[in-house]
Amino acid sequence: MQPQEAAIPSFTPASHRQQVTDLQSSLVMRALGAGWTTLQDRAFLVPILAWTHSALLAGPGLAAVRHEGENSTAYDAVLVGEQQACQYESALEALGAAAISECSAPSFAKYFVISALSLYDGETSHVMSALVRGSVRISQHLLAVVHLAIERGCDVSARKAEPAIYEVAGVLHEENHPALEKLLVLYFGFLADLHAALRFNRMEDAADRIQARTSLEKSLEPPRALYPGVGEIMCIESDDARDVRFTVERYPCTAEVLDPRVVRIPAGKYNNRHKHAHETLFCFISGTGEILVGETWVKVGPGDAVFSPRWAIHQTHNTGTEELVLLAITDYYLTSQVYVGKYDKV
Repeated sequence: MQPQEAAIPSFTPASHRQQVTDLQSSLVMRALGAGWTTLQDRAFLVPILAWTHSALLAGPGLAAVRHEGENSTAYDAVLVGEQQACQYESALEALGAAAISECSAPSFAKYFVISALSLYDGETSHVMSALVRGSVRISQHLLAVVHLAIERGCDVSARKAEPAIYEVAGVLHEENHPALEKLLVLYFGFLADLHAALRFNRMEDAADRIQARTSLEKSLEPPRALYPGVGEIMCIESDDARDVRFTVERYPCTAEVLDPRVVRIPAGKYNNRHKHAHETLFCFISGTGEILVGETWVKVGPGDAVFSPRWAIHQTHNTGTEELVLLAITDYYLTSQVYVGKYDKV
């Protein structure tokens, strides 16, 4: 059967009972739609989505067509589903990613497909047709987010856009059949597993290197003492209206977990009050001041150290007459890989 121009079948609700029919709560869809994924992320996610789409469409779709005939909504849905399969192929090509097979598909994706296909067992042709149409309707929204992610991956400025909300309109309304509700529940579980797999995939290479007990020491990057000017200036900020003035210098090292930074604050000034996903240990080198962590200010001087947990509000104030210098040791390189979202959103 060759794909032809076909409209996605409409769903006419048999009752006015409102169901929860959107995928807004799916973290992986929000990440794709908001531009929070890397090229590596998309090359991991899209082949899995493409395989599950094809696996769900093949057998049940053709069976529903055989039951209802070619002049049926099931027939139209299968045509649209085949068009969607072609769109997935184009998306894979755009990403430079290879398609996966049943042998290489992750176990959670196989479980989802097996569970979804079991919904067809013993059902009437009408319900089978409704399940096919439901799968195609959900795929429409998944593909919309995939295309949006690819577009934003090519346009850095577009990543600032707010995440869109994609609703699976009408999927559960056709006679409110339990099989359709179960289908959507399975999709939510699958997408949650996909998000968890994405986070693990980001860390898999580092985890393998840790397990291999192999030194990452590099002859071209010998140990060096940290002194002013040795590192990369990450940030210079000055805002006299808020008494904010500081510089942040990153210690030059190839690391997978720790990210040491030197912060310098002039007399009487603050750095920004902020929070972030990584932990930080502040070690005060020279000068005197105070640091806010959460709701508590702590007085500090040379030799003091203060820990700031993840997502805790913190800010440092130079209360002395000379520059306040501190070393901030963070686990940014680890956390930035694990965290899926707009990292600098405070």
